[in-house]
Amino acid sequence: MTLASYYDESYPPSVWEGGGGGVATSAEQGSPGTWLPEGSTPPTYHDLFTGVVPVTAIPTTVWGEGGHVVTSDGVHAFWDGAAWDAPTPATGVAGAPGHWAPPGSAPPWSFELFLPGTPDTKWTSGQYIVFGNLQEGHCDGGGWWVPGRAP
Repeated sequence: MTLASYYDESYPPSVWEGGGGGVATSAEQGSPGTWLPEGSTPPTYHDLFTGVVPVTAIPTTVWGEGGHVVTSDGVHAFWDGAAWDAPTPATGVAGAPGHWAPPGSAPPWSFELFLPGTPDTKWTSGQYIVFGNLQEGHCDGGGWWVPGRAP
């Protein structure tokens, strides 16, 4: 009997086999940069930033102005010389569902992370936004995110 590894269980085969190269193990600076090996699948924002999928930056020094890669879920990420970062903080815009602005910005992982809501007033009934962990939340009018849709 063979035990499955963590990654065997955490991704569908289509991700590992998608581009013929599995999940990317390196990222080369560019505008946008390139995921390596060639044909590999970029990691998601969450997996890159939390280290679930370790990715080596090329070069390992701070990336220059405009240097970034795009994750599989559309977040523009760059290497700050020590860790992966998202260059554009997200602002939640009310709607049903709402959206994160500006385009390409990284949604916060969960509603517990404070970022300004727009408008910074109590969202109206039924309005919500989807966070990186797929939870719904809304702005309570005091600038704080709370779970679920606005009552």
